[in-house]
Amino acid sequence: MNTHKENKWVAAVSLLSLALSACVQVDPAPDFESAQRMITESTGEAQVFDPLQPALTEAEIDSILADGLALEEALSLALTNQRDLQASFHEIGIAHADWVQSQLLSNPSLDMLFRFASGGSGGDVLEASAGLEIMQLWRLSARTESASANLDATILQIARQASEYLSSARQAYFEAVAAQDLFQVAQE
Repeated sequence: MNTHKENKWVAAVSLLSLALSACVQVDPAPDFESAQRMITESTGEAQVFDPLQPALTEAEIDSILADGLALEEALSLALTNQRDLQASFHEIGIAHADWVQSQLLSNPSLDMLFRFASGGSGGDVLEASAGLEIMQLWRLSARTESASANLDATILQIARQASEYLSSARQAYFEAVAAQDLFQVAQE
């Protein structure tokens, strides 16, 4: 009879440990969209790199460049095909994962001890203890706030970076057009 209760207790502890070890899903897509929205609002450009979509292929870039490069095409390429900006978008994924991790407690420890009575008297005992560091509960909100602020700062940093790349692309385009015009004037 006593072993039946122990088996139920072992099953309950096993189910509890299984439930506590469940994985958390990390989906940075809403943060990517937030960064894209900020970039679009600050630059006025609709096309922005999307890390969830495939990058432009060489053939697509060649077709854009085939008949020369208009200002709108140059600006679009600056926001969709700039490698540093693409890498920065992946920093959002890292910051999002840090934010998710900050909301989790570390895995609890589970210790089990089987004691067998000497002489076969049937006094076998199963002892178990579960441990969780209480200090984590006090620090949880501060960790979450800090990670959330870091995520927001990363998104803002990328929006600023995109604006700088767009400004540089616009300046380079106008300098190239001016140089081309000066060359034509010099030839005439």
